[in-house]
Amino acid sequence: MEEALKREIFEETGLEIYDIKLISLKESVFSNTFHEGKHFIFIDYICKTDSYDVALNDEAEEYECVDLHELDNYELGGFVKSLLMELQNSKDSPNKIEIFLWVLKGGYYFFI
Repeated sequence: MEEALKREIFEETGLEIYDIKLISLKESVFSNTFHEGKHFIFIDYICKTDSYDVALNDEAEEYECVDLHELDNYELGGFVKSLLMELQNSKDSPNKIEIFLWVLKGGYYFFI
């Protein structure tokens, strides 16, 4: 899975990632939270990158680098906002970090 994540991130952003850590695994079965009634499995990782030189491929039109304290300024669907709030607020969480969110049209990537 980690090799697939590295490949996808590189293909879509041109960024090389490392220190990959699984932080969440969730399932949604025909939830009204999404625009289509389908069965989704969400596998969320956090990772690091040493570059800010994003080179988007044709799957994305734009991105933004956003501090976690700015989350309320964005419409984040599904499990994304609750996951990021947990990461930001939980003092006892082993995943407590200060991260940035790269918002790409159609997806979200999180980098420390």
